[in-house]
Amino acid sequence: MPWKQQRTLTDVLRHAKVRSLSFRCANGSPSKVVSCPSCSRPISASHINDHLDRCLQVNVETSTKNALEVYSEEVEASIQRCQCKENFSGGDGSLKTSSVPKDPEVDREDSESPNNEKLSVQMTVFKHILSYSLFNYSELLTEDEKQVAQQVYTLPLRLQNLFRNILSRKSKSWHSIREFSNLRYNDSYYSEDDFYLLQNLALIQPFHFQFFCHLAETLDILSLLNVKELKQAFRLMFFRNVDYKGKEKLVSDLCKYLSQEAVIYGIQRKLNGHSPRKDCWSYILSQLGYVFRVPDEIAILFDNLCRLCCIQSFPETPLILLAAMDKLKFPRYICSCTRPIFLSRDAFLEFTQAEREEEIFTAALDSGLEDTVVEISSKAHIMLENYRQAFIDKESVKGELSLPSLEQVVHPVFKVFSGLWIFCNICWHSIVFLERRKDFETSIRRLFLLLEFKEMCSHRRGRYWNRLSLDILHSGGCVLDALKACKQALEDEHLNDGERVTIARRAARLIRIARRKGELENSSILIRELRKLLSYSFLNNHIRHWHSLPEDVIVGRPVSWSKYRRNQFFGYNDQLLSVEELCLEHYALQGWNGIHCEGSLMNTLFGIFFWNILFMDISDVFQNEYQRAPLDLGTEAFYNSRSSAVEQRLLEIRHYDKKDIFREVLTVFQEHGFEECVGVNWLILGSMETLALVASLIPSPVLAGCFEKLSKNYKYWSGGQPDLFLWRELPEEQVKFVEVKGPSDKLSERQHFWICLLLSFGANASVAKVRPEH
Repeated sequence: MPWKQQRTLTDVLRHAKVRSLSFRCANGSPSKVVSCPSCSRPISASHINDHLDRCLQVNVETSTKNALEVYSEEVEASIQRCQCKENFSGGDGSLKTSSVPKDPEVDREDSESPNNEKLSVQMTVFKHILSYSLFNYSELLTEDEKQVAQQVYTLPLRLQNLFRNILSRKSKSWHSIREFSNLRYNDSYYSEDDFYLLQNLALIQPFHFQFFCHLAETLDILSLLNVKELKQAFRLMFFRNVDYKGKEKLVSDLCKYLSQEAVIYGIQRKLNGHSPRKDCWSYILSQLGYVFRVPDEIAILFDNLCRLCCIQSFPETPLILLAAMDKLKFPRYICSCTRPIFLSRDAFLEFTQAEREEEIFTAALDSGLEDTVVEISSKAHIMLENYRQAFIDKESVKGELSLPSLEQVVHPVFKVFSGLWIFCNICWHSIVFLERRKDFETSIRRLFLLLEFKEMCSHRRGRYWNRLSLDILHSGGCVLDALKACKQALEDEHLNDGERVTIARRAARLIRIARRKGELENSSILIRELRKLLSYSFLNNHIRHWHSLPEDVIVGRPVSWSKYRRNQFFGYNDQLLSVEELCLEHYALQGWNGIHCEGSLMNTLFGIFFWNILFMDISDVFQNEYQRAPLDLGTEAFYNSRSSAVEQRLLEIRHYDKKDIFREVLTVFQEHGFEECVGVNWLILGSMETLALVASLIPSPVLAGCFEKLSKNYKYWSGGQPDLFLWRELPEEQVKFVEVKGPSDKLSERQHFWICLLLSFGANASVAKVRPEH
């Protein structure tokens, strides 16, 4: 199925937040030797996956009990073994306890039994998905789906492992038994009888030959052949040899003629009672052997179960397993669930289907498949139109349309798990595509539609207004129409500080353009209202430093002026450096120590100083014990539900001295060191003592000001921070924030705003502009 993409454990570890440097190098990179994230042994990069399978093996006992009996025993055992079970029990008023059941194969204590079998890490994840999803979300599944999942759960481990391997091969729909010729379980290879057992259980279905197959089916089956076999099939089809044209060309040529009924080169000609097309198909199937696929309903079922198991971070289930095996530590917090995430099966199905369409849309956008992009974005546009009509007049559409997201969007946290949220994402990402095609009319209509949903994706409203004002100009509209859009944007209460300043600066530029074109004669009221909005003290305070940013000019020797190496320079020792490394070398000569962190240091300190606020007991923001952050972080709900605690914490930080800051960092590390938390890199400076020392050099008003912005809108302000963080203790204790720009780079609005903010907080901040020597 095209929406599926294969992800190995190595892929997950590569993109995951890690607790030590050993995790970062265990990513299958081209380096010869990497470090295992479990045992820290040096392993060849090409064998890291196989080593993880062996290293993370867990002993299990084959269960002969009914699946539901296993689930019940599993929950009881996991609650008894949990050292902090009081932290995960539901509070008063909760609908259910939020303790997540550990997989019985992971938690089984009696692993010395001679009947035990060993499971790979992927197999253990698979069983954990089944048990967790069935126990916690059974109300979202039909009876038939429950029966299929329980049937797979109670299969012999040998067949479970085979079925899991089949599900993991998601690059194409059809598979050949040849793909599994090297697959074995407990030192014995799989035979064709094992596949027939899965077929009898309706978990896979064989390929039934039809003289004219569907184009997609033919393409998938031909891709299973190698080049030599494709050439032989080509000879059988056309009675002549073929020059080597590459596998893709051979597949496309054969697919073109095998999947359609046409008389080309005598394809229909009979020889000894057989047509060339039939002989070609007979040869293909004889080479592939048993050809099969997973039925769509089965594949979608297990994909849905996986999404349920890790609703916040699909599909990083290996991280959940590593946490269960004490390879990763997650913070302790209370899961206060007042309602399930999905109130109905329809809401869940709409969300998962929308997610799959978004994955197809993203892949098509990257691959340049314009027809697919237009089809999916148009479908999302239609769904937004339906929902807008439902919000305007609920009675008129009641019973006519199925709009299950209406029950999701009323919740401040769970609205991100709605189909409507995904439809907004698809429509927004299609704007760039429409602008590239010069279809500004559709782009403007879609942006106005997105602005109708004030509570959905409110963190993007500034970008909506910004693109709208530009598209109005590009579509041939007058400047006054763009100014009206800017006026409405400045009156929008959902805009954050940075977006408001960006719109204000755009409005000022448009006023100058309109005056130059002479279009302000009959619009004095509009200009007066705009100037009133632009004269707010808030905007004046933040634009005060806008045109007078401190600059450091650094001269370097460029490697080349070519397109791909324009920002590479020779260092003082003739080594090849990026612009950031060149600036660090330049500042080191002035006595500065530094790190190229792009804001990760400030994000780390925010997680440390706001640890108790991030993980305080708030309803519905924690759904299981494998979360790095509350679900509402990055939304307006985060600050609104914790405003008093945040303000009290900011007041405390403003009165901190250097000793208090140093002590706070070390205290949090002693209590929560190496626990997973969003934005926190415990070893960003090598040791916690160094981090505590450097944090103590930052003035407390600067820390409080940055933390206030992050707490109010983490999604926006966690990016755009200065590239370099510098510090020195002699001749005096100082810190400095530096944004680096190469010869052809420009500051973005958010980067510009961060420098202005840091200057307003009293920090030493500047822009380092690298210039080539003449």
